[in-house]
Amino acid sequence: AAAAALDETLQVALGEGVELGLLQDAVIASSQAQAAALWRLREGISEAQKHEGPSLKHDISVPISSIPAFIAGTGARLQQALPRVRIVCYGHVGDGNLHYNLSKPPGMEDAAFLAQAPQLTGQVFDATLALNGSISAEHGLGQAKRDAARHYKNPLEQALMRALKDTFHSRVIQTSMYRNRLTTLSNGNTSNASSMCVGGIFSTTRSTYLYVSGVSISLNIAWTRG
Repeated sequence: AAAAALDETLQVALGEGVELGLLQDAVIASSQAQAAALWRLREGISEAQKHEGPSLKHDISVPISSIPAFIAGTGARLQQALPRVRIVCYGHVGDGNLHYNLSKPPGMEDAAFLAQAPQLTGQVFDATLALNGSISAEHGLGQAKRDAARHYKNPLEQALMRALKDTFHSRVIQTSMYRNRLTTLSNGNTSNASSMCVGGIFSTTRSTYLYVSGVSISLNIAWTRG
């Protein structure tokens, strides 16, 4: 009964959204098979972009109320900077996290597109910060955004991030401490790495993780060293 009531509420809300011009279209899965098919579409976006050549991937977040302004304004500026650039924007609209990816214009050489990466990514990050957003959301900073973090994060934010990293890397908590052989997930390659599991916190040479109830959560603050 509760599920049926939720479905009805969702359908009413979506219908009102279409009537008000807030939505162009909407699909609600009515079976597990349809739900799985929708998820395959969602999970296949990155693979589809690979077939179109190189892409520039951005994992940003802005306040939910600022999402329309971000999409409209950033898209317009990018089209001015690189006409016909293809914007692939999707993600967690409910929490303000957007995967804002760029694919090259049709017919453009890969090298020519990648040469404009700094300018295009700068446009995305500038627009994000202008709306009080973050240049990195669920996937964190890692190594790729280390220089961008130094540019866009203020000194206080950088100091706090270094303090967090130093805390997890330099202090040994005696409770539940043990060593284990872990598999690193850097760049999609696997290799054995000796890591220290410390009271639910373990570190590899590239990242720091929290380990809670069997779920690892990357803090993504490894960029603070060198």
